[in-house]
Amino acid sequence: MCREMRRRWRHNSAPFTAPSCRSMTAVVFGLPELLIIAAWIAGVIALWRTKKKVVAGLLGGLLVLLLVAVAIPDYIPARQIAQRSACIAKLRAIRDAKEAWARQNNKASTEVPSEMDLLGEGRYLKSRPECPAGGTCSLGPIDQKPTCSLASKGHRLE
Repeated sequence: MCREMRRRWRHNSAPFTAPSCRSMTAVVFGLPELLIIAAWIAGVIALWRTKKKVVAGLLGGLLVLLLVAVAIPDYIPARQIAQRSACIAKLRAIRDAKEAWARQNNKASTEVPSEMDLLGEGRYLKSRPECPAGGTCSLGPIDQKPTCSLASKGHRLE
């Protein structure tokens, strides 16, 4: 599907570069699809003016459902990718806070900092980092990477 969308993009707008598959949400429709949608909207407006408002309402509702059916499959993976990226950024912040705490307090690499050591006003982290997807972050020893309970879904430091 991504290859077909790139082909349409090249065909409809030759001077521009084809976007990656992940950024295709803005380029879901090509020129033929946009013309069909414009004609559909014009038909709905014409029916509305001729007192056939029930038919116009049904056709308008079908148009909205069509647009939603196209937009939702692109939205859900993008949301999961954004949540995973935010979680990884929070895991990096925990790792950096643990390393700074260990350096400043001359701690061994096997020690585990408590939340009171890292969290709070004027400390390494202002508040406890939470995974945006609902997972829980654990600190662990200094020589180990912090983990998220959703590590199986890619929420982990590499």
